[in-house]
Amino acid sequence: MYFLQSLFKTALLASLAFTTLASPINKGLAEIEVRDTPPLPTVDECKDQLKDGDTLFYSGPSGYASKARQAIKSRDYLEGYEILAQKWKDSNWQNQWQNDEQASKDFFNICSQALAEKAEGTAYVMLPSDTEGTDFHPNTVWTDFEWPHIPDGVKVIRINPDDADDQETIKE
Repeated sequence: MYFLQSLFKTALLASLAFTTLASPINKGLAEIEVRDTPPLPTVDECKDQLKDGDTLFYSGPSGYASKARQAIKSRDYLEGYEILAQKWKDSNWQNQWQNDEQASKDFFNICSQALAEKAEGTAYVMLPSDTEGTDFHPNTVWTDFEWPHIPDGVKVIRINPDDADDQETIKE
């Protein structure tokens, strides 16, 4: 990783040096900054960046974020609920980890755990209809980072993405 960053920085500096010779730019090479990904936040730092309120978790194949947003708009029982992408106090805060694929994945895992730990009252989870109860698909953000961290006393209701009336309480 360091080698690639160093190589990229060298290529960038060489390109800028050539540009500087070709056109009058008053910026020296010493003023050029290559942005690194900051250290990942802790669960508590993520919690500080998340608004309080009701949460709709979701896990499924591509397009489930859109299905979850649509469900919030169309299902009365989800009025006032939000998914993680809607819960940031500062919507730009998450952007600092998006320039690195692994950091982005790790960031969302950490903040998904934080979101789960902040859950209270009743939380809903939209899951594929090919499973029942707590028979979840393995190795998902829901299975690994959210479900295990839902606090005791939080009621979790599983909902079907395709049938608004299909609900199942999976935790009380």
